[in-house]
Amino acid sequence: MTTPPSFLDAIKAAITRYSPGTIVEAGSSIERIEAILKDKGIPYSKFFSAATLASSARLGQRAVRNAITYKINTRTATQLAYSLNSTQQFTLDPADVKGCVSSTNEVIELIHDLTLLYDVNFFEILGMRNLSSFVGELFARELHKTHNKVLMKNPNQDGYPDLCALTNEGKAYICKNLDRNGKPLPNKGLWSPYPFGGVEVKATCGNTPAATIHAKPLIGESRLPILLSAEWKAHHQQTQILFGLFWDFVDGIPTILAAFFRNDLETIVGKDNQDWAPTVRPKDGGSRTTSVSIMRHGKSQDHGVKKMGQGWLVLPVDAGFLTPITRVFGI
Repeated sequence: MTTPPSFLDAIKAAITRYSPGTIVEAGSSIERIEAILKDKGIPYSKFFSAATLASSARLGQRAVRNAITYKINTRTATQLAYSLNSTQQFTLDPADVKGCVSSTNEVIELIHDLTLLYDVNFFEILGMRNLSSFVGELFARELHKTHNKVLMKNPNQDGYPDLCALTNEGKAYICKNLDRNGKPLPNKGLWSPYPFGGVEVKATCGNTPAATIHAKPLIGESRLPILLSAEWKAHHQQTQILFGLFWDFVDGIPTILAAFFRNDLETIVGKDNQDWAPTVRPKDGGSRTTSVSIMRHGKSQDHGVKKMGQGWLVLPVDAGFLTPITRVFGI
């Protein structure tokens, strides 16, 4: 196992991460370090996060993850629009999406390191069933942070979409549905669906062969070598605007590898929907899982998973990651 860096080395690494070229002398006092942070405008939260990452004993084992690079796909404004049913056009910037992918991966790494410092493997506790939701929530948080003037977190945890577009019509709608303290009323009926667009975020790590054919990868083990397929799941067939993420374990840590976006998924309810399979509801006395609609794999590029694949925004450059992803999503 790699020896953790000294306290001073961790401080140097933290400052250098946000202010390359800044020199921290061997005899630096706490006051000197504080002055550097203030002078360079480095937030304490960012500094301590970077110091934690630098202090991790596993830092030296992340050569593959640290070397990941991404390419982006510049699409038309119409293809990138998410303010549907509005006179205003809000569109995604693929470069911003790439930035959110990187910042989300950094947050995931920080959580991994912080919990391991307390001998807790947080991702094992979550389990595979909850990890995708966790990754999606973190990405939605990063997207909201960079777009908080045009996107609002849905007031209801079960609302659709996850982030609501703050168009003029949307703002007027929200103002009509505030409580006396000025906060949006939480009633689900008001926010599912929110009528003026936004972004729904879902993540997947794909499907692998049955355990009878091949041992299932454990938490921390890459699924790419035996990846069979991938799709996203919703609670209904009416998800029209979708931000689809694909992630895998890289150097043992959940890592977003690709991002897709479509604003034209079919919303017909029933078996004729070409993008979403009919919603399966739990039977009395049977499964306790919630209602779920699984995206169809589609026989053409115009439907389901392949349709999402044609809407890619961010993909890894390295062929080892890219090849199985393009195969599964029909890119």
